Amino acid sequence: MDRLRLPHLSLSSWSRLGLAAGLLVVFGSLVISLLETQALSASYEQADAARRVNDNNDTFRLGLFEQQAGINAYANDGRAISEQVYVDGQQLAGSVLGPFQAAAQTEQLSREVLRVTVTAQAWQAWAEGIKKKVDDSDAPIDDPQAINQGATLFQTFLEADDSYAIASGQRIDSALDAARRERDRLFRLSISRSVLAGVLLVGLGFVLSRRVLVPIVQLAAAARGLATGNPMRIPAGKRHDEVGDLSRALTAWQASRNDRERLFDLSIDLFCVAGNGYFKVLNASWERTTGFTRAELMAKPTVDFYHPDDRQAVNVEIERLRQGTKSLEFRARFQCKDGSYRWLQWTVAPVVEEGLSYGVARDITNQVSAEEALRASGAHIRSILDNVADGIVTLDDSGRLQSVNPRVELLFGYASAELVGEPVTTLIAAPHQGDFLVHLESYLRPDKKQVRSGSHETLGRRKDGSTFPLEFIGSQMQAGQQRVFIGTLRDISEQKMERENLERRVLYDALTGLPNRSLFNDRLHERMAQATTDRTPWGLVMMDMDRFKEVNDSLGHDEGDRLLVAVAERLVAAVGPANTIARMGGDEFAVISAEIIDDACGSRLAKRIMDALDAPFEVGERTIDVRASIGIAVFPEHGQDGDTLMRHADVAMYLAKRRQVGYSVYAPADDETLFLEYMPIVRVTDGGLDSLEALIRWRHPERGLIMPAHFISAVEQTELINPLSRWVLEEAIGQIVTWRANGINVAVAVNLSSLNLEDGSLVAWVGELLQRMGVDPACLILEITETSAMARGAADVMRGLDQLGVSLSVDDFGTGYSSLAYLQRLPVDLIKIDRSFVSEMLANQGAASIVRSIVDLAHNLGLKAVAEGVEDQQTRYLLRQFGCDYAQGYVISRPLSVDATTDWLRAHLTLAA
Repeated sequence: MDRLRLPHLSLSSWSRLGLAAGLLVVFGSLVISLLETQALSASYEQADAARRVNDNNDTFRLGLFEQQAGINAYANDGRAISEQVYVDGQQLAGSVLGPFQAAAQTEQLSREVLRVTVTAQAWQAWAEGIKKKVDDSDAPIDDPQAINQGATLFQTFLEADDSYAIASGQRIDSALDAARRERDRLFRLSISRSVLAGVLLVGLGFVLSRRVLVPIVQLAAAARGLATGNPMRIPAGKRHDEVGDLSRALTAWQASRNDRERLFDLSIDLFCVAGNGYFKVLNASWERTTGFTRAELMAKPTVDFYHPDDRQAVNVEIERLRQGTKSLEFRARFQCKDGSYRWLQWTVAPVVEEGLSYGVARDITNQVSAEEALRASGAHIRSILDNVADGIVTLDDSGRLQSVNPRVELLFGYASAELVGEPVTTLIAAPHQGDFLVHLESYLRPDKKQVRSGSHETLGRRKDGSTFPLEFIGSQMQAGQQRVFIGTLRDISEQKMERENLERRVLYDALTGLPNRSLFNDRLHERMAQATTDRTPWGLVMMDMDRFKEVNDSLGHDEGDRLLVAVAERLVAAVGPANTIARMGGDEFAVISAEIIDDACGSRLAKRIMDALDAPFEVGERTIDVRASIGIAVFPEHGQDGDTLMRHADVAMYLAKRRQVGYSVYAPADDETLFLEYMPIVRVTDGGLDSLEALIRWRHPERGLIMPAHFISAVEQTELINPLSRWVLEEAIGQIVTWRANGINVAVAVNLSSLNLEDGSLVAWVGELLQRMGVDPACLILEITETSAMARGAADVMRGLDQLGVSLSVDDFGTGYSSLAYLQRLPVDLIKIDRSFVSEMLANQGAASIVRSIVDLAHNLGLKAVAEGVEDQQTRYLLRQFGCDYAQGYVISRPLSVDATTDWLRAHLTLAA
């Protein structure tokens, strides 16, 4: 192949002399410039040195940030992964500590560098102490004072480091100013040499022609040659200018073209472009498959290579392509050089603009041989089907039997001749034929391209009219161009009996025979689904036996089991067959009752159960008195989902047990285990307290502490949400009064449900409460979600609250679909950024961008921004850079009880006189 060469221009004698003289002048000028720029270089070296020290400081600062994140997390959770983050940060900071301290030798920065290292070492000493406490106790640290001490030490380090950064920047600026002055002096000197440079223009013209213009002309010629298929090789230029870029670009393009051609030739499929009945382009797979060279294949009409029996069909397909068919597929036998033929599966499409066609062929010779072998083995397969243990039938598209094997005759008592041509429903019991046909339709639909095998249980009918459980498994197979539908028929009488016995063991209590907890939950969900539709009241009863453990402990578990069986028998008789009674485990029973439509009905059923248990039980040779505690909850008054009803029935049952009254119907006032915790919200700039958020908690007597996420949604589905919200407001405002009496003035935020905003009396009630308690409305912040703020009527309630002087906050901002224009018109004071964005800020740049955008949006609307879920100091530092106003999260404080909140406030506030 030709090699692109850049020609050498020969200059005339006088131009050579002029060029030589010019070069001497240039050389002398360069020497002088070299000497002059040494001073300039020294100034820039000073600036570079300062920058390197600054880089060391940045790395050192990053290492301490990573240490801080690790030690804070390690203090919170004590996990090894958090300790590793701390150790990695320690190693990073230590790797640059030596070079960074060397900066102290520079007189201008010695004091600042010393202060940075001293404050950093003080914080690191604190961090090592915290790590030792976690290591010694093998548990997280719950010591807010120690954590705050670390935050103060780290803030001292940041201030020292900021001071150093200012001094370092001043030093860099000074060095750069000196360099600029030296540069200006050199510029003035260069003007004096500019006259001499004019003499060199002629020589430079020759150089320009040789080094730029001619190479560009040559490269353009090479590009035109490549475009026309010239295989000229272009060496990648080493010049670092536009000429070199062009050379490298053309080299890369040529390499890309070579790669495409190589991939084209490496494909296992046979690619071609044809026109006027001849191949125009072929890839290498043709040579490997047929044995012909590409030149041999392109020398003859393509139709000559097809098997004589296939040529007419191929011509028909080609004619369809000429008439406008956009793509077509066909298979045909193609001749090889050794005289054999191979089956090719073709996909062909036209290239209309160029009058060509593009084709892809795949060698399917082995596939065709397999299909022929399959057809040849049909008799063998029939022999196998005749001897399998299951009944096998084949069906046509209308669901009629085409064939049956001997097992079908044995199962149903029909002869084969009696069944062929009959509907397959002949084998199905009449009540089940409709469902069976629906299932069968999924296999027989003409437009169904692919059918997976599936099982369907039904009832089979024998010739004598008897029935038996039957499993029908439908499937299909492709025999050439025809679909064959196959049904497998299996008598599952024994399996069904075993399954029913297993289901009884799984769904019923082995001791009492009553439904167990699993079956009870299923029936509860069924009853709830029905009640949600018809809204018919019904009741849920929870019962356990008093002092049953004493029976087990004193008489033994066998006697206790016999007592449970006797109790279950009396309960069944008392409750009646219309109700569902289940043993939930131990001595606990539950009843789903349709007769309980109100509290009075529930009380009557409870008394009936208590009367049934009133007579002593004869267990063995002993007489045992049994008492029970019963709790009742009514749908929908006490809950609109099963979990809520069970919780409320539990509350009523434990209340009845505690009060020893036998039974109790649930009432909202019975939830005596509800209480509030408080979480501080602080200013991002200085960490000072802004307010507290009141968080409701439920300490369940059996399930322990339950977070609001697990019960508020259920309460919102009932009318209990308004009484519950008013209770929270009364508790929070009452606590504000208590704190104020102790010299602590603080604002408290309370969450409202969207249903609260539909309460027309809410504004008047809040105003009366604040007036009665003597609390400044500015001390109360009401939080609503952004979707709640968009609800119908919410704007009027919010404006009424705003007129009272209460602050309003949009909670979980960013997770809903609020209209910004509508938000701008609402009397909102704060936007709370959802924790899902804040917690991802360090790991996800997109989340950080969203947080910054929400902060900017809040400020543009004249609002304040609060970040939820701040878990570490790095996130807090980033929020300060974003200009966020307030923050709350575990890095500040976890939710605290009233007493712990009071201690926290005393430690962070100046008490009122």
